[in-house]
Amino acid sequence: MLFRSNGHTTDVYCWTKIPYLGPDATVGGQSCKIIGITVTQVINGGSADSTTIYAIDQAYRLWTWGYNGNGECGIGNTTTPQTTPQLVTGISNVRMVVAGLYSAFAVTNAGQLYSWGYNNHGQLGTGNTTAYSSPQLITGMTNVYDIHTVMGSYYSGGWNYYYRTYVLKNNGELYGTGYNGNGELGNGNTTNQSAFTRCNPTLTFSQFTTTGSAVYCSDRKSTRLNSSHTDISRMP
Repeated sequence: MLFRSNGHTTDVYCWTKIPYLGPDATVGGQSCKIIGITVTQVINGGSADSTTIYAIDQAYRLWTWGYNGNGECGIGNTTTPQTTPQLVTGISNVRMVVAGLYSAFAVTNAGQLYSWGYNNHGQLGTGNTTAYSSPQLITGMTNVYDIHTVMGSYYSGGWNYYYRTYVLKNNGELYGTGYNGNGELGNGNTTNQSAFTRCNPTLTFSQFTTTGSAVYCSDRKSTRLNSSHTDISRMP
């Protein structure tokens, strides 16, 4: 997906305007001019058939469509596919949306964090490994500045995946949850976590980036890098 200079959203392959998006679009009688968009990450072994799209409109509402087999659309069910944009209820004033493989995260203008979708390693930070088909408020994760969700994979008789998530707060505290088999969460052990745990409580950071097996951080004196996901507060 991409934005053209006239504001119309088009399919990158066939260049056909999607009637549900754009400056004059409506869905179910509701205006939904889109000002930010992202899609699920597809990694080695992932399938393009599993793509879910997330869009923020000018009223800071979140719309989703596409693959929903794990509830990643956040609309309260796992009916898939969703072939038209669906409004995600239970969350408003969305500033940022981050899409992982089969899961999603949203941050509000107030800095609150919500998560939903697949949760086999506790990557949603809900304190368990239960999958959710609607947004879950993550208590304790307030004043959220940035968030990354990471997937890794390896092949052993089929594709195997591991998942984890990191949150950076406005005060520089970095937290992680999910798969921790190689100590990637930075909390001093190799035990998977289902709730956000602070990475080295003695340190604060201004930025971080991730790979499938490592995390790189800069202290608070560094210049912040651009984020790869959709955060409408950072758009020109």
